[in-house]
This record gives sequence, structure tokens and C-alpha cells, in this order.
Amino acid sequence: MTQRQHFLAGRAAYLAVVLIATLSDLHFSGDLAAASRRFARALTFSLEWRDAVDGLRNVALFAGLGGVWVATSLPGREQNEIVRATLLGLAVSITVEGLQCFSPVRTASLVDVTTNTVGTLGGALTVALLIDTLRRAKGARSYLGIPAFVLTGSYGLAALCEALTPLFHSEPLPNIDGGPLDRLGIVLHLALPLSWAHVPWLDVPLFAPAGFLAIMLRREFGLETGRVWPAVAFLGAMLVLAGHGWHGLAGLPVRWEACMTDACAIGLGAWAGHYWLASLTQSLRGAMRARAAIVSYAAVLCLWGLRPLSLETRGDMIRGQFSAARFIPLASLAER
Repeated sequence: MTQRQHFLAGRAAYLAVVLIATLSDLHFSGDLAAASRRFARALTFSLEWRDAVDGLRNVALFAGLGGVWVATSLPGREQNEIVRATLLGLAVSITVEGLQCFSPVRTASLVDVTTNTVGTLGGALTVALLIDTLRRAKGARSYLGIPAFVLTGSYGLAALCEALTPLFHSEPLPNIDGGPLDRLGIVLHLALPLSWAHVPWLDVPLFAPAGFLAIMLRREFGLETGRVWPAVAFLGAMLVLAGHGWHGLAGLPVRWEACMTDACAIGLGAWAGHYWLASLTQSLRGAMRARAAIVSYAAVLCLWGLRPLSLETRGDMIRGQFSAARFIPLASLAER
């Protein structure tokens, strides 16, 4: 396959993901009268709190479409493809919402068309700016051949999202009423007593790289990290505390064990970056350093994806994982 064919295959693959996520379980009905009523309802502008989560899901899904479209553009034409990607997102969104008018179980909405299009534009702009930044940084000081902020920013965001909505620990506590501060007070009271059983040991290898990459970013800018790594550890701890506290406002359980583990892991990573980064760069040079970085980053990504590291051997449970719902971003979060 030529480079162009690879690009087109990538676009087609992600477009298929979008269609599966938006048209699965459509239960298509040819009743034109019912479709007309659903179309009129779709044009009625109304917003509820659940629309915020739906909008976030739409932005996440269609931002990937815009990002993939620009990333698979021919070199030097990324900025020109932003408009095409946005128009594609608009066309796909209108088509999908139009088909949902023929579904008795789906809800078409003009708001969805807007969030889908905005998501596509945002994803395309983000990737185009990233590509332009990487081109400008070519030849500049770098540990891995690309600016450290690419890895630090994305990994730090992943760690913060885990603090906000920890996996398997985001179910609201029952019978909690009142405003956000009342709910926070209740969940903090229920967070005691402390228990070793609630310490998420797997968070240590997941959060430590965030501190390590932050030190790498500082070093790449030529800044001494002797006095900085404690500041990185402190800032990371504050962000983790804010993340855990934020989901406490929604009545989700807060565990001090998890909060302290995540904060200490970031501090450990910052300490390791300060003391080990120089020796690692001396022992690993050129292609060897690139391979080591790729293997290490891939191993950490596997830890993220394989949580909670429980092996499932039953065939029916394994087959159940391959469903259309798995293609919908933030689906489980929207249910909660």
C-alpha cells in the first residue's frame, strides 16, 4: 500500500468507529409520521444536565475524527484539511442525527450536531497545531526527539482524569442528599477509618511517570531541578487532592488511601527524575534510548488498559466485551 492508501484506510477505520458508536442499536423504523415528530423535537432547543455529559462524549468522539483526518493528511497540507475535516464532521453528524429520527429508541438533537461539529473542529485544530509545533521544534534540545511537553501533557491529563473518575470507584454512594458541600462532608466522614485494603498499589506505577515526565520537561527547558522536584511533587499532590475532592462533591466515594498513594507516587516519580534522568540519558543514547522509551511507555499503557489485572477465562464473558457500546467514549461515565 502507498502512503496515501494508508492514510485513507486510517480515515475509513475511524469513520467506521464513529458510525458504530452513533448508529448501533438504532431499531430503524420507517414510520414517517413518527420520524417527522422526532425531527421537530430535534429542532427544539433545550438543555439539561445530562446534555453536558452527552456533549462531552460527542466532542471526544468527533475530536478523534478531526484529529485522524489532519494526522493522515499529506505533509504540509494539514492546515488546509481543517476545513474539510470540519465539513466532514458536520455532514456525518447531520446524516447520523437524520437517521436517528427514524429510531424509536434514539434521540436526535440539533445540540448533538453542534457538539459533533465543534468536536471535529477542535480535534483538527489541536492536531494541526501539534504538528506545526513539532516541526518548529525540530533540531531543538530534546531527550526523545520530540518535545517533552507532548508526553508530559497527555500523561498528566490521563493521571488527572483517573483522580477525577477512578476506575471501578465512581459509583455514587446510596442515600446521600443535599448540595455539593453536604455530599462532600458525608463522603469525607465515610472515608474513615483508613484501611490497607483500600490502598490502590497499582496507582504507584501509573502516577509515578507523571512526576518523572514533569522533571524531564523542566530539564529540557534547561532549568535545574534540584529545588524544583519538591515543587513538582507538591503541585501534583494538590492536583490529585483537588481531583479526589471534586468527585466527592458529586457524592462519589473518597478514599484518603488512594489520594495519598497517588500524591506520593507523583512525588516518587519527580524524585526519580531528578536523580536518575542524567544517568539514564548517559547510558541510553540514540536509537537505544528511543527503543527504551517506546517499550517503557507501551508497558505503562498496558497497565492502564489491563486494569484491574484480573484474568477472565470464560468465553461468554470475553465475547461480551466486543459490543458496540465499547466504541462509545465515556459511555460508562454517562451511565453513572
